[in-house]
Amino acid sequence: SAWSQYGQSCRGRLYKLFFLVSSLKSSSISYLNTSRNVSSFTSYIDLEPPSDTKDPVMDTLPDLLPGEMVISQADRVCVYSTHAGGMTSGQTGALFVTTLKLSFKLHVEKDAPRSNKLLGDTDITLSSIQAVYEILGDTGEKRKKLPLGSNVSNKIDGIFVLCKNFRFLRFSFKFAGVDTGRNITNALLHHSRPKKNELLFAFEHSLNENLHNQYGTVWEDVRRESECPNMRVSRANDTWQVSISLPQQFVVPAHVTDEALSLVSGLCLGTRPPVWVWGNKVGGAVFIQPTLNVSPSPSVDHMFEDFYRTKKRVTIDVDQSFPSHTQLEDSFISVLELHCMDGEKEAEEKDKSYFSSLESTGWLTSVGSALRLASQVADQMTIGKTVVLREGEGRSSSILIASLAQLLVCEDFRTMAGFEGLIQSNWVSLGFQFSKSHTLSNLSSKMSNLNPTFLLFLDCVHQMSLQ
Repeated sequence: SAWSQYGQSCRGRLYKLFFLVSSLKSSSISYLNTSRNVSSFTSYIDLEPPSDTKDPVMDTLPDLLPGEMVISQADRVCVYSTHAGGMTSGQTGALFVTTLKLSFKLHVEKDAPRSNKLLGDTDITLSSIQAVYEILGDTGEKRKKLPLGSNVSNKIDGIFVLCKNFRFLRFSFKFAGVDTGRNITNALLHHSRPKKNELLFAFEHSLNENLHNQYGTVWEDVRRESECPNMRVSRANDTWQVSISLPQQFVVPAHVTDEALSLVSGLCLGTRPPVWVWGNKVGGAVFIQPTLNVSPSPSVDHMFEDFYRTKKRVTIDVDQSFPSHTQLEDSFISVLELHCMDGEKEAEEKDKSYFSSLESTGWLTSVGSALRLASQVADQMTIGKTVVLREGEGRSSSILIASLAQLLVCEDFRTMAGFEGLIQSNWVSLGFQFSKSHTLSNLSSKMSNLNPTFLLFLDCVHQMSLQ
């Protein structure tokens, strides 16, 4: 019958289908057994053998200085920048961590003149990095601060880099390799704070240069230009036997012998005697004096009276009249974070209370205090008085006040050459600790704090130039 013929036809088709499946299964097992001897892994993404094409990151190379080396690199990294008004835009390129800087290079460079001979527009030196944050969440609004000197083991999708010069950069590694974000982050965390100054790029590559005698302050020239009477250049520290943090030569009152200088230095912190920094022809002068490391007594007072030998002496206790280093650091960090606006939403929020937030940081108060003290010193010196700025070891806030006072009383310091000479004589020669104060290195197991005294000086100079 028709149903019988149809059943036979179906059975025939099933037999053929069963035979075909069996053949395919047998063939597959045979193939798998053969493949198992070669490799137990089968790629389902690209079955083609690896080609000899070069890694795309090698097509984009950083601009390196002599001796500068690449530590870590990543391609297909996206950098986001926030423009005026809070608008954010992104660009893709290659990111490099070198022994000097963090450098971002676009795949297609723009033909534009460079404003800096050492750094490009998207380069930041490692020593200028204040903090590194891991970006969390799908929207990237959450940030986790990563301790400098630490090491991360988890995958990093993005980082936010905050710099001491108020720059900030946001990088995304979502389109880069799996471990590139972690490698870049660990390189930044490790190399931003070397364990010793000798590992700083500029220090390491200037060891063969004898710069001390070539650019050192000639205090005899400073004394002569001031026309201040009754002062002399002492060479008692030629072999640094008086103080290792003072120059070999510095200016003291003419009647003070080298023996008396050594005795007075033993009474002060850091074995640093009072040193003269500037004066005028009517006898006005400015001295920087460290605080005592001995208990006050009539004999100690007599030694300092004999050192200065003037009845026109005015002493300003800078430690009492000026914010401490800790207060300055808190103020600076607050100002830095206030001006760090990552995105339009954050910019709108900060804009609502910007002026009150700026006032609450205390930075402007510190600027005002420094300018007021400097004005007092300048006024006293102009009428022939000897002003003694007493502070710590005499190598921080007292240098700030003295430098501002010199800018007020002498127009030569308001020229480019004079300003450079002022920084060289007061800040460099008298031992301001740039590396420690600006956390260029981490010489101890405890992370050092930022002392923005020199940055405050630059801000004060800017305010003076506007007024």
